[in-house]
Amino acid sequence: MNRQPFYPKYVVLVAILALAAVLMGCAAVHPPPPVVPPEAPPPIIVVPPPIIPPEPPPVITNAPVALGQHLAVRGVFFGLTATSPDGDHPCPGCDVDARTLAADAESEGVTAVTGINSACTWAKVKATCMAMADGLGRGDMLVIGLSGHGTQLPDDNGDEADGIDEGLCLYASDITQEIDVVRDDRVLSELLLPLWRKHPGLDIMLITDTCFSQGNFRALWRYVTRADPRQLELFGKSELDRITAVDGGLIQIAMCREDQYSYGDATGGTGTQKLLAVRRGDIGRKAAYRAMLPLIDTEQNPQWVEFGTVSEMFRKGRFWK
Repeated sequence: MNRQPFYPKYVVLVAILALAAVLMGCAAVHPPPPVVPPEAPPPIIVVPPPIIPPEPPPVITNAPVALGQHLAVRGVFFGLTATSPDGDHPCPGCDVDARTLAADAESEGVTAVTGINSACTWAKVKATCMAMADGLGRGDMLVIGLSGHGTQLPDDNGDEADGIDEGLCLYASDITQEIDVVRDDRVLSELLLPLWRKHPGLDIMLITDTCFSQGNFRALWRYVTRADPRQLELFGKSELDRITAVDGGLIQIAMCREDQYSYGDATGGTGTQKLLAVRRGDIGRKAAYRAMLPLIDTEQNPQWVEFGTVSEMFRKGRFWK
């Protein structure tokens, strides 16, 4: 009899269980790798461009500020409502001109004095101007204002091309006189030239509200040239050298031409008061002169006169600076 091998059922089951245990053991010993999420891309850092503030708009300053100003300014203002103690040759409103000019100058920090009537003899005018200029020099300005009568006289020394001298009508220093007329030649030779000799480089602004006032300070200079043999013969070379050696500048605001009258009333001279009406803020000297012209409603034409060395700062700088 052939014998068949015996495989009990439980042997097979044990084998199956053993195989399952081995498989489970392997799973416990070798766990599956963890699931690693993919790396996130690096953050994109946006750096804003630097904030550059817009350039500020240009600071608009008027020409006088850009041009600078004088280091020191003083003013002396004369007004004559009469030319003698007896009240000869009345000229109402000239005292108003002197005082309002002085007050306006003082409002801008200018040291100013006034001279009325008896303080307006020629000797006192010269002395006051020289005293006010004491300590001034290059880079400074002296303002001289005069309101009163003006006149014309036949030329007495041949220096006038038209044969006529202009003159200032000042207070009579001699009680026997009604008036003291100072010719334009003397204004230059006795007042202006001494000022420049003592104070080289000084700027002088001359405001004259008188009849025939254009250039009524300079006839001796106006027609004197080395190329004119007649003048050379009349004055001599040394005198010509002396009067042409001016170290300084002058601007005159004359309230009329040399062939015109200057008008006004008890409230002041037309020219002076119109000038003060436009003299506001930072307005310059030349600008103020131009601004007053359309306001003149009388038969007079204010004039701008330059003499000596006049800089752009002097010409266009702030009126009282």
